[in-house]
Amino acid sequence: MGSIARFVARFALVLGLVLAFGIEASAKPPADMAEFQNRFVVEAKTPEGAVKLWFQGLLLWQNVVTRDLGRKILLATTHDLPANFETSAPHQTFRNRTFHEPWIAWSFCAGTSPANGYKTDLDKCELTFTGSREEYDSWAVWLKSSGADSNRKISLIKRADGIWMISNYPGMYAGVRPPQTN
Repeated sequence: MGSIARFVARFALVLGLVLAFGIEASAKPPADMAEFQNRFVVEAKTPEGAVKLWFQGLLLWQNVVTRDLGRKILLATTHDLPANFETSAPHQTFRNRTFHEPWIAWSFCAGTSPANGYKTDLDKCELTFTGSREEYDSWAVWLKSSGADSNRKISLIKRADGIWMISNYPGMYAGVRPPQTN
């Protein structure tokens, strides 16, 4: 395929994603794995849909009541995430910041800020996607964080069945200002 045809195909894909999902995505997190599986085969057909489900898994994982469901969703949506990620050394920073600095994840919910302590209804968290494009052998999307000066990138890969999987997300748990205390 020529470079012009590739450009047109990429532009059409991005335009389709914007028209289908808009710039913001929102949905209540899945209540159980059956609901997650039903949504996953539909929503993860787009990078933004896969990120939304991964993020909902992250929020569920933060909560002691829904931790097991969140863990299962993270494993199902993340490419090559080992089953022992909660105790493995390579994932220590991700785990520690998720639990000891929970506002980092909350900062991605629209309407939050350091000034309001990143307060939000986590069941109604809306993500703001600020960009999306192909990068080498993957796809990248950027999310707005109310506690960071720059948008945060999440990389994804596409499986043979058309499902997108999260492959890299280091900016999702770093460099977010803590809540302000009065």
